[in-house]
Formats: sequence, structure tokens, C-alpha cells
Amino acid sequence: MASRYTNAPKEVTALAQSVMKKFHPDLDTHDVKIDILMAFAAENDAGEKVSCALRIHGYQANALTKIVNLPNRVKGCGDAEIMLDGDIWDDLSEARQRAVLDHQLHFLVVRKNHEGSVIEDTHGRPKLSMRQYDRTAGWFDAVAKRN
Repeated sequence: MASRYTNAPKEVTALAQSVMKKFHPDLDTHDVKIDILMAFAAENDAGEKVSCALRIHGYQANALTKIVNLPNRVKGCGDAEIMLDGDIWDDLSEARQRAVLDHQLHFLVVRKNHEGSVIEDTHGRPKLSMRQYDRTAGWFDAVAKRN
């Protein structure tokens, strides 16, 4: 069976709104619409998970964020989408859930011109860009052991 997806429950959406209001006022002020989905891992015929729900660069991820393209925004989708691992979400404490949402929301930047005005798309929605990490790290145990 393939992976499955659902819209996030209202309490997850409300938690995301709370985190956005507190830590990401630019997204809130400019009424950035964010769709939140829950992803669930594929299962075999016996109901056993055969993979993880989300991956990035080949590694399991708790969540993923992307900017929604213009044709999909025109069709009614949000400006951005956060996909949460529905297989683990309920096992996380509320503090950890807030941290995951904060992390994902932090990727989203409302684009502005040199005068500080919001840049809008052809349908009057704020354009977004993805913030890059401040730091990244990669590690190979074998290389570290050798050196």
C-alpha cells in the first residue's frame, strides 16, 4: 500500500497558528496561508510499515516544508505547505510539537522589496522564499575513526 496523507487535525492547525503568532509575526501579519498535512508511512498487506513517512536527503524527517507554486495557490491551496510525520506526531510532547512547527515555520520568509513592501504574486498573495540553515553538518564515522 502507498503512503497516505490527511489534512492535519484542527488542534494541530491551531498549535501552528499559535507558534506563528508568537515567533513568526511576519507570516501572521501578512496572512500567509499554510496548509498542514499529516503523512503516514506505506504499509504492506499485513499492516506493517515498510518505510518511514517522510525523508529528506535519504534520512527520516519529522516534517517538511515547501512553498506552494502559483497554479496550486490559484486553485485554492495555501502559500506554503508543512507536512508532518503522522506516525510519530502523537508521541511527541506538546513542547516538541511546538519546536517542530517553529522549525518548519522558520524556513518561510515573506519577500520584500528594497523599500520594505511585501512582494505579491499576480493574485495578490505574498511571495515567499525558503530560509537556509545558519549551519549544517555532515559526518562519516569511518573517516573520523581513520583520522
